[in-house]
Amino acid sequence: MLAICGAVARRDRLKRTHQTMDASAALRPVTKYVGEVDDPDDVTEAVANALRAAVTEPRGAATVILPMDVAAAPTGARIRGPMPVPSLGPAPRDRIRRAVELIRDAERPVVLAGLRSSGPDACAALRELLAGTDLPVVETFQAAGVVSRKLEDRTRPESGGRHPQDP
Repeated sequence: MLAICGAVARRDRLKRTHQTMDASAALRPVTKYVGEVDDPDDVTEAVANALRAAVTEPRGAATVILPMDVAAAPTGARIRGPMPVPSLGPAPRDRIRRAVELIRDAERPVVLAGLRSSGPDACAALRELLAGTDLPVVETFQAAGVVSRKLEDRTRPESGGRHPQDP
């Protein structure tokens, strides 16, 4: 969802009337992205940024706030063309092969597992990758638990295959 919200003219922002409010502050906790436009030539960029944020995983609502004076002002800005939306799902085989080559040629490869690796399909694929390699893994807080204890133990030969917390 993309919400385009009107606001009082910029010169009236600090005046206490029945129509003034800090829309950015009100919408920030409940949207993924809030952009307030201060220049008419920035409207297209603000909308593009909001759309990009809304359709990027995890998807969510985005807002563009247009003060009345900005919305009414002329602009020379033009929409450049549609922006491609990245496809989701498995990577094409040729890209997987290229990734394998890059990993094999890397001096110190490491896997950084973040939020998107915690979905069922991504988690299964990551675990399959780790089961067949000796790649070290760093997990973000959002991906905690993606790497199973069994796989963690395999990838830590210096600990003798034991967790530091294990007796």
